[in-house]
Amino acid sequence: MDPRVHLDQIKQSWQPPKELECARPREVGLTLAGKTIAGMAITTLLGGLIGGLILFVNASRDNEMRGRILNSGLDVRGEISRCWTSGSDPVRYWVEYVYQVEGQAHLGRLSTKRNSWMDLQRTGSLKIRYLPEDPQRHLAVGYEPDVPPLVVFALVAGVLILVEGLFMRIITMQRRLLAEGRPAPAMVTKIGRTADHGKKIVHYVFKDLGGRLIDGKSGPQRNPPAIGSILNVIYEPDNEKHNRIYPLALVKTKMD
Repeated sequence: MDPRVHLDQIKQSWQPPKELECARPREVGLTLAGKTIAGMAITTLLGGLIGGLILFVNASRDNEMRGRILNSGLDVRGEISRCWTSGSDPVRYWVEYVYQVEGQAHLGRLSTKRNSWMDLQRTGSLKIRYLPEDPQRHLAVGYEPDVPPLVVFALVAGVLILVEGLFMRIITMQRRLLAEGRPAPAMVTKIGRTADHGKKIVHYVFKDLGGRLIDGKSGPQRNPPAIGSILNVIYEPDNEKHNRIYPLALVKTKMD
């Protein structure tokens, strides 16, 4: 059936959901899914920022200590005491060593690549640089652990803020649509598939207040309605392309 004709016939008897008949802007709240997503966004942002701050402070401290050892440290020879591996995918190569400072033995260990690990087994020793006032603080020269640049933590924080902003933007758009949108009957015209073919996409058409035929589509669904079915949709009066099948996933009217 021609969607335009079918929609004209349906509109004679169609009634919008009761909660959408009230004057706009409607009072809107979050559904359980909306509250969950908003909570996850805020928790992710706060947790990421706090975790990033802790990592930033630790990395700054490690960078400072590394510089002190390299600039004012003393060198001594360390003897390899043990070599072993751990894990299987990937394999990690470990070396344990002992170095002496003023007659006192200090123990250290490092993880390195396979070729370096084999070289250390052959040579049996490596150079250690330690902090004179605290010999436990040291570096195995040539095997210093990588310290990520401090800018990495700023980038991580920026990504978290962006992700949180995207979540909140989705909620805000649905909130605005429900508060200001007009309801209309829509006819299902096609059922598509997602890229992974796991779920289906509902394509539909509806008429705006001026009688124009507007296309829309849903997010992925497991059990879509049949082609030709009539759905309730809601659309922005000034931007009909922004429309969704009603009810919305993340927001609801205070009358619900």
